[in-house]
Amino acid sequence: MRQLTREPVPHLRPFVRQVWAWAPGAEGAGAERPGAREHVLPTGGMHLVFRLSGPPLKLFGHAADTEGRTYGHAIVGGARSSFYLRDVSVATRSVGAQLQPGAARALLGAPEDALSGQHTPLDALWGAREAA
Repeated sequence: MRQLTREPVPHLRPFVRQVWAWAPGAEGAGAERPGAREHVLPTGGMHLVFRLSGPPLKLFGHAADTEGRTYGHAIVGGARSSFYLRDVSVATRSVGAQLQPGAARALLGAPEDALSGQHTPLDALWGAREAA
């Protein structure tokens, strides 16, 4: 896997802490790993994520959860205090941004506390037309 991180352009820095891109490396391109999951540790920040390829984001509530919940291709990840389980059975390409504290209301139209501890499809905040 390859991850690229950068500081945002100056006029976005009041709102965005970091921008990133994620893609499978040559060894992972097209590879499927049925049932593979990843424990994602909390960062203390809010993320805006866009999946550019592969299936929509799927998360699991606990290790024994076999169904999981699908969130879509454009997701807001609220600040969390614990890890979550993410489906990584298919390699995907994604881009995203870690937001600055207090930026959620200005960028997303919702307060951070309403989004914390959970994942929210972007279209639930902006509507399907604006999020597409």
